[in-house]
Amino acid sequence: MNKRFQVPYSDPRWWWINDFSPICFDCTHFHGMVQQKPRCDAFPDGIPKEIILSAEQKHDMPYPGDHGIQFEKCKM
Repeated sequence: MNKRFQVPYSDPRWWWINDFSPICFDCTHFHGMVQQKPRCDAFPDGIPKEIILSAEQKHDMPYPGDHGIQFEKCKM
């Protein structure tokens, strides 16, 4: 199993069906789909739709509820 996605089928290749890839997929804090919600360290209860469904949202600035965690490029 991919070290980045510890939960089975949490890797976006299993569930993402849109024509673009949100920047979340390249973030070191991203956990994938966990308990039917896309999650990350910034949004452990689920990434807001305004971020995950946007091709423009970069999340490089503070966002309400992000626990002070913003985008950080994954080194993998």
